[in-house]
Amino acid sequence: MSQRFGGAALGYLTIALAAVVNLVTMPIILRSLGQTEFGIYSLVFAAANLLGLVGAGFNAAYLRFYWHGTVEGLREASINRVFATLLVVTGGIVAIVGLLLSPFAPSLLGGSGSGPQATLVRELWLLMVLTVALSIPMNLFDTYLLAKDNIVANKVVAMVRQVVAPLLFVPAVLAGAGSLGMAVVTFGLYGVTSAWTLWRCVHHLGFRVAREFDRSLALAVGGFSSFLLLNTLIDQVNWTADKILLSWTSGVSEVAVYSLGAQVNFYFMMLSVSLLAVFTPLVHELVARRDQASLGSRVTALARIQAMSLALVLLTFVFWGKPLMIAWVGPAYAESYTVAAVLMAGGFIAFVQNVAIEVQKARNLHRFRILLLAGASLLNVAISVQLSQHLGARGAALGTAIILVVANGLAIGVYSQVRVGVDLISAWRAVGRTVWAPVVLSAATALACRHLFAESLVYALVGAGVTVLTYVTVTWWVGMSGDERSGFRALVMSRWV
Repeated sequence: MSQRFGGAALGYLTIALAAVVNLVTMPIILRSLGQTEFGIYSLVFAAANLLGLVGAGFNAAYLRFYWHGTVEGLREASINRVFATLLVVTGGIVAIVGLLLSPFAPSLLGGSGSGPQATLVRELWLLMVLTVALSIPMNLFDTYLLAKDNIVANKVVAMVRQVVAPLLFVPAVLAGAGSLGMAVVTFGLYGVTSAWTLWRCVHHLGFRVAREFDRSLALAVGGFSSFLLLNTLIDQVNWTADKILLSWTSGVSEVAVYSLGAQVNFYFMMLSVSLLAVFTPLVHELVARRDQASLGSRVTALARIQAMSLALVLLTFVFWGKPLMIAWVGPAYAESYTVAAVLMAGGFIAFVQNVAIEVQKARNLHRFRILLLAGASLLNVAISVQLSQHLGARGAALGTAIILVVANGLAIGVYSQVRVGVDLISAWRAVGRTVWAPVVLSAATALACRHLFAESLVYALVGAGVTVLTYVTVTWWVGMSGDERSGFRALVMSRWV
């Protein structure tokens, strides 16, 4: 429990620190790069990450095979050998393919880029592809930390990557290195943190690989991972296609507006992902041990915690985010508020119930969900093409939000309930009892503040503070039970006092 509590605390601390650092550094980066170069950087970053998806299925599958192997008596070293071999080979293939594709990278601009812009795209592409190729095998050790319940170390590495990188971007762009300097910083920082993770896994946690290569296990891993790869590819298509479509239909300046809103949504999403990552090993362990009662209680508890934190952020941002965004990065990015708000609202249902996805993976029942989302991603592209032509970045965000609600939220929720055996109906009933009063009263408070205060940055900060205070107070006294309040006090006192 200490590792999970510490991991959850560090996860939220990382998000808070990263948000604060970006508040300070992003205006400097935007002024130094300009809207066009920032748009190009965001576009190439998104496209290069698509190549890294081929390794995502293997890393996501490791926890499942680790825990099932533990229960079934399979040697850990054999599992490590299979995954390490597959990931090293995959990383090498990605590097080669990325290098071969570099002459065609300027086509991302849709034929609108000038000579210097095309050169910048090629150089960024090469640096980012090398970073992605390195990350594929090294991510195995990040996952190994989770498998060994070394959650705090995993979160410390994530904190360094997310918080230190923007701090190093500033001197790079101020020195005139521009977006290329940012790409070099990303590669160097990832290399250093990966080397530390490797050292810790080998010397402190006993990571070993067997001499023999288990072909039957490799085939099982490949079959299981192929659908996880498709799932990750679908997710990235949903988040990346918008930027590419906007580049072709509206230009890289509109990509910059969308990317800034998407970055705000990224922190919103990470609130959910960070908490889930802490409990993912436990979910796989409970499924492997067939402990349905404990699993059901964990699903409900996680959904409630997710809803409490996400509803607070979403509500506060919807009411007070626009003046804060304008004060942060200027009126040129005012539409980034709309992009962020639409994406955050669209993903709320899926983010609250995302623990069901881990249960699907643990039970090897994720294939239908992936095929469903594959069709939904194609529909997302079709919708976003039409909407982005008329509404620009807002239209692209709206198309993605529609798919998030209908497919990732409602359809996957029904499948998890009916086929996978995750009692999401009970979980959502518990969520409703927990958050309805805080949401209603906080929304009423925010509306009252908007009528009382003059519109300014100070008014937005005060209004946001009052809204948060109202939400937390009502959640404490109405949304949480007496036992939960007592348990929370005891947990905090035992860990920090």
